[in-house]
Amino acid sequence: MKLVIDPSLIWSLPYDEDNFKYLDELINFVNKLLVEKHISSDLLIPLLQKLNKEPFDKYREPTSKKKEIVRKLFDLLDTTERIILSDYKCADGLIPSSYISSYNDDVNIYFNKLIQYIIKNTIECVLFLSPDNFKINDEIASFVHYIRHIYKEENSYLAILISEGVGLKKDIIIAPTLDEPLPNKWLTKEYQTTREELIKSGKASIAAFLSLGKEVSLRNGYLFDEYLTKINNGAIREIFKSKTKPIIYLSTDVEHGAIEVFNNKPEHQGESNYIGDIKKGSKDPKKHKIILHK
Repeated sequence: MKLVIDPSLIWSLPYDEDNFKYLDELINFVNKLLVEKHISSDLLIPLLQKLNKEPFDKYREPTSKKKEIVRKLFDLLDTTERIILSDYKCADGLIPSSYISSYNDDVNIYFNKLIQYIIKNTIECVLFLSPDNFKINDEIASFVHYIRHIYKEENSYLAILISEGVGLKKDIIIAPTLDEPLPNKWLTKEYQTTREELIKSGKASIAAFLSLGKEVSLRNGYLFDEYLTKINNGAIREIFKSKTKPIIYLSTDVEHGAIEVFNNKPEHQGESNYIGDIKKGSKDPKKHKIILHK
């Protein structure tokens, strides 16, 4: 698997400070979480070198900060292989028509040729989209996986990678315990904020809480258990299990927007919010139970 950062995020309009800050956040996030590297090419290197000479044009951030981001972009590149894109000719119809391109024509040519290379060679990759492109639904190819906001996206491919342990740096995901069933707060704190906003606005729903609960569980390394979810169908919920021994089970609470925690027996241990703050015990154990066999 390879990484690609949406060029329209790196080469966004000079006055778009929000994109600049998200780019910085994204690079730090990728460096912290993933072992994978960004595809390097003969067309990308000169573009980054030019960016290094005049980094991000008229952004108001200090020049030192701009140069630091360019340096981190270079560090993110795969130095084991530099692909040749200059021999490709631009092609139509590869990139969704709703995709918002960069203001830089040379950058758009690079991206067009990069997508051609990825499709031709069936390169599985994750494409970190610019905020301008978060709403794109049309896929480029089945093996090009979109990642929208690194902290706010629901039903994300990023959560799948974390749940399955694919491409992650060693020990970056803290294993859950009964005392700390959701220990990776840095990956889930925005979902607690989303929950609070939904409740405050009157937009909370079963579907919303199912979505949030699943994202939070997967981002803490749990696996979705389809069988247990199916046989525990007396209530609307989804069930997840840890990869650790003894197993910890989670059940989404769609009434309050929380997660019920069970030990391996499975006995109810309490209710947790999306950042792992757990209320121990249960006033009614019969109300909070799951079965492991039908």
